[in-house]
Amino acid sequence: MKPMPGDGRYHTLLNYCETHRGALLLGQHQDDQAETFLLQAKRGAGPKGLSAMPAITIRDGVPVLRPMLHMPQSLITRIARKSALSWIEDESNEDNRFDRNFLRNTVMPSLRERWPGIAKTLSRSAGLCAQQQELLEEVADEKLTSVMEGDAISIALLQQHSAGWQQQIIRAWFSYKNVPMPGESQLEQVQLICAARNDAQPVVSLGGCEVRRYADKLSLVEPLCQPPQEALMASPDEMLDYPWSASAKFSVNQAVRILANMPAVQCRVNANSVSKPLKKWMKEWQIPAWERKHLPVLFVDQQPIAVVTGRQVYYFTDRPVGFEVTLID
Repeated sequence: MKPMPGDGRYHTLLNYCETHRGALLLGQHQDDQAETFLLQAKRGAGPKGLSAMPAITIRDGVPVLRPMLHMPQSLITRIARKSALSWIEDESNEDNRFDRNFLRNTVMPSLRERWPGIAKTLSRSAGLCAQQQELLEEVADEKLTSVMEGDAISIALLQQHSAGWQQQIIRAWFSYKNVPMPGESQLEQVQLICAARNDAQPVVSLGGCEVRRYADKLSLVEPLCQPPQEALMASPDEMLDYPWSASAKFSVNQAVRILANMPAVQCRVNANSVSKPLKKWMKEWQIPAWERKHLPVLFVDQQPIAVVTGRQVYYFTDRPVGFEVTLID
């Protein structure tokens, strides 16, 4: 197969393995592991990065195995020559503009000349870091469970831990949510959110997601596109699932008009309640501030009759007799 850059090559191999229900065996060896350790050290990595390459992992549902990480390249080359095997040398391996090639062609030969067993030593250090990281993650997962309230983190419970453990718990939270791991500065920003005023609405943007604070909790949310300014019409039994909406999928049994952006209307939830602005009802229902303008508000004859959220439907007194909203899983 013609070599392709990084993930493109692995993506092709992984697709092949998935199609044939196989595992992907990679030829990385002890010298590769030592280079990876040094590259991670150069980047200022912690135990996870310094663990370098795992011998066994799962990627896109395919087992990825590196059975030769304990073997030096010289041994593999000697066995291949003795067995009359041929292989292809990648011409780009000689290009020292790439950090790994610079390490392999310039730095590692000098280190081996001084310390012949350096690759084995660095690989052993990577293994010890992997062990420490495994133990750290095990404890961090336990601590994460103790501070979780639903899908969110209780700030009060999180702050019972030291600053260092707070960072580890937040990392465990990101891992649990399958969100790319934040950098050091982003972790510090998340910790600053915890110290914000109760009425503040801080946000830390992390690529495809956001960390937000509400009701003394940290939540990981996906940004939604802007809701429409104009009204939408919904027909009976039509499944309603809008890309801008923070509500669950739903259907109605009568035709309604739908508005987003938290329209400025007065509502009552029952005959004995006072009339309040919709904004105050949403606050009373403890709907997070960032969700409010993304919730569908249902109207009939210019009167608000219901609001659909992610978990339930709130009805108002102007709701027509027999009108129902059905949430769809």
